[in-house]
Amino acid sequence: MKISFMKYLCVLLAPCFCSFAEQADRVRLVEGGSGTIGFSALAVNSKARKLYAGQAAGYDPTNGGICVFDVDALGEVTGSDERVYPVLPDGEEKLASRIACIRVAPDGRKLYVARDRPNETVQKTLIVYDLNEKGEPTGKPRAYKNGNPHFVIWDMVVDPRATFLYSVGWGGPGVYAMPLTKGEPSGEPVAHNVGGQGKISIMPSEKWDSFLLGTYPSIVEVVSLDATGAVESPSPGSPFSFKAADALIYLPLARVGRCLYFVVEGKLWSWPMSSEWQPVERPQAHPEVKAQSVLTGAHDSLYVVLDDSEWDASGKNVVAHHFRVAQFKPDAKGKPGKAVYESQPFERKTCLCITVDETLGFIYIVPSR
Repeated sequence: MKISFMKYLCVLLAPCFCSFAEQADRVRLVEGGSGTIGFSALAVNSKARKLYAGQAAGYDPTNGGICVFDVDALGEVTGSDERVYPVLPDGEEKLASRIACIRVAPDGRKLYVARDRPNETVQKTLIVYDLNEKGEPTGKPRAYKNGNPHFVIWDMVVDPRATFLYSVGWGGPGVYAMPLTKGEPSGEPVAHNVGGQGKISIMPSEKWDSFLLGTYPSIVEVVSLDATGAVESPSPGSPFSFKAADALIYLPLARVGRCLYFVVEGKLWSWPMSSEWQPVERPQAHPEVKAQSVLTGAHDSLYVVLDDSEWDASGKNVVAHHFRVAQFKPDAKGKPGKAVYESQPFERKTCLCITVDETLGFIYIVPSR
């Protein structure tokens, strides 16, 4: 069968046209419906085409906390937010509880949910759900203590073998390792104290032989893991704590390759690491990137929430709030360069949370109301 040159050319270029269309609109808004009061955490399950959204605070009459959305081939969130699953086990008092973090097990069979705002009666802030083959929560949730004496979980990661779940949080000066058996917590969490301050982010190195910790006040801590996955306490006199900035803040971290990124006072900073995961020289500011925040964790690209707010003549008052989401492909020295993708401006004050499906390239955000 003969095919004309023009038809052949159209077939050949069709994938390019699709990629151009996706490049033009890759951000998907995730906003709470009638049954929620907003979302504070997101996680995407690329294989099962699911998006998990955690409520910002409180609960509804169905004792809900996690909303599950279907995602189609174009990254669009379909259906409604009525598939709501509880994060409070049976018999537990219904108290206001913000979802701070959501993670999917490496094999896609478990969903780990971290509740914030604990109190004396709510100490089990790690919630575990089974996921069926379609990525839908099934059965009843189980609740566990995470090891933090203040019970708070702000960030958590699961190692590729699903033998440990590691978490960090407010007030807890350590990394808390929960042993897993087939993805389910088993035994008691073990506290590995690192420094004397709470931590907001925990991030593995490329080979999972070190953790990089975003700590208060604006400190990066680096600790090693042994062959069993246990956190090794820093030896006396060894460098493990590095001052990133003078600001008194918990320091959320992003990593692309062997370079860390963070935002302080509206500026993006980069900090290259050596092969031993020790900081090289001092952090470098990139004032040309007016940033609100970065997508924390280790990623193939750097994702930054840009601040486009308009100010009055005095420079003290915001006239109009705008933000955008941008993707950068930094060079080997950590310089972000020109954005390879920028969304359209959003007329909101900020982006409350963000996650990325790096398999298909779609970016999901929860804007402020």
